Amino acid sequence: DIIRTLGLEQGSVFIRGFDRENLVLEVIACENKAAKDGLLAELISPGPSIVYAATRKNVERAVQALRVSGVRAGMYHAGVDMNDRSRVQEDFMSGRIPVVVATNAFGMGIDKRDIRNIVHYDMPGTVEAYYQEIGRAGRDGRMSRAVLLHAPSDRKIHEFFINGSHPPVDWVHAVWEWLKRQPDNPVFCTQEEIAGQALPDEAGDRGAFAVLNILRREGRAHKISPRDREASLVVLKDGDSSLSGKRKLLWERIQADGARPGETVPFQPRRWSEQLDLTRIEVTAALRGLEDRGLIRYRAPSRSGGVELVEPNEPLTLDDRRMRERRNREYRKLDRMEGYASAACRRRYIVEYFGEKAPFERCGTCDACRAGVAALDVPQALSPDQKTVVLKALSSVARMQRHAGRDGFSVELIANTLIGSRSKSIQNWGFDQVSTYGLLGAPASKPAWTKGEVVDVLLALVEAEALEVEYVTRTVSGKERTYKELSLTPRAWEVMKGEGEELVMVFPHRRKLARKRPEPTDPSVPGELMAMLRQIRRQLADSKDVPAYTVATNRTLEEMARLRPTTRRAMLAVHGMGPRRWERWGSPFLDAI
Repeated sequence: DIIRTLGLEQGSVFIRGFDRENLVLEVIACENKAAKDGLLAELISPGPSIVYAATRKNVERAVQALRVSGVRAGMYHAGVDMNDRSRVQEDFMSGRIPVVVATNAFGMGIDKRDIRNIVHYDMPGTVEAYYQEIGRAGRDGRMSRAVLLHAPSDRKIHEFFINGSHPPVDWVHAVWEWLKRQPDNPVFCTQEEIAGQALPDEAGDRGAFAVLNILRREGRAHKISPRDREASLVVLKDGDSSLSGKRKLLWERIQADGARPGETVPFQPRRWSEQLDLTRIEVTAALRGLEDRGLIRYRAPSRSGGVELVEPNEPLTLDDRRMRERRNREYRKLDRMEGYASAACRRRYIVEYFGEKAPFERCGTCDACRAGVAALDVPQALSPDQKTVVLKALSSVARMQRHAGRDGFSVELIANTLIGSRSKSIQNWGFDQVSTYGLLGAPASKPAWTKGEVVDVLLALVEAEALEVEYVTRTVSGKERTYKELSLTPRAWEVMKGEGEELVMVFPHRRKLARKRPEPTDPSVPGELMAMLRQIRRQLADSKDVPAYTVATNRTLEEMARLRPTTRRAMLAVHGMGPRRWERWGSPFLDAI
């Protein structure tokens, strides 16, 4: 794009990729904002630092927490005066203040090479936003730190933003019909008036703003700025010979229209300002001066903007599916950002999110790697027992859809149906009458599955594209809730019919089924040697206080026992035994073999 747009014939292309080796990535779980406040001061030292927060209110709270701790912190968000914002940015760039607390409005154009810490007071809404913001640290190549303070409530902020930007299609139709009923086009009104008269209470002026954006995006409405609205004046006298300066200039402009006493002159202040080479303030001051002399009666334009409908007599057609997919896409991005907080390797998660293949299984520098968080499983073909559970889950969704005559049910409702819950919602829907009711609960299933375990299976089927998610927002008991509704995809029907390619997925809680039907051991693996290797692995892990799999995985031990390597070179050929692992753990295994 850059080469084509700038017309570069021989441009040099530099491709670096998404892996930033000098960024140490960390996530700290916090119960609430008070816990975050207590951590800030120690996280922004040493070196220049930026603290990002999702809202102005949280920016101000974080600034106060730092100042109470004796840290000089600048504040930057859209509500701060422009001159103060410029001063804060200049002070930060020059090093006069060590830390800035800001919304994401701060950062574009910030090219300070020695930023050592990026702290996120709130979780960002997307991995894209997070990566861009942490990328402002360590541009000089030196080690720098990026810390996310994560609380479960962080998600609600972004749900609020998403719901406000992606209103239901019936809201759009409601506003369109209300605007059409008004006597004039364009309609001059505030967003509060639209929300109060055309939308449900929970929409608010933010909902009205989002609806108007959709109408403009669809080409069915134009925005009229308050500055483009007409003013008017009534001429009261013929003139005043003592006028001078800007008042005389403006009076001559009024007279040029041939207006006589008693006549009304509509006009646009912006246009007169351009014609007379005066500022809007100067035009308004001159009009007030003429009014003080009794020459005119001036009526200023309204401060509210307007909406002009395009082809109001044509029906409004909206692609409901496309609108819902946009909203769902934003929620999926939010889910992926939340997934970062529980990733087994932060750097690998980011690199693979952007479509690259990480050159490592674990980066070794992020907090998750240092703590030995269990690595995530890779998708694989299902065992017979696992396939049975999957077929029961998919069949239950199919029968629920057929019974209710609709697609899409909450994850909780599907899970409760599968375990045989007697909840009120199950009975209201009549799902205790479907044939799959209780298939994964006791006594129908051995082992019996809990609701949480079934939820994990359902979400894994979403990742495998056998179920699709619709994010639904409803007001329940006076509170707005957003939750996932699941429905079957064409892939699910293939799986249930035994057609197409074999389903590959990460099946959760595999050990639960392994207890029921243990997988047979490989007869080619010597049992006595395998037991010795396991004992060595446990001793090494205990000596360094790390999980056993960080020393060697089960597969690595099995290959050692089967292949019996007796040299360093032969040991490096064993699956999972790379140079780094060999240097740290290899010799005791070699001695045992």
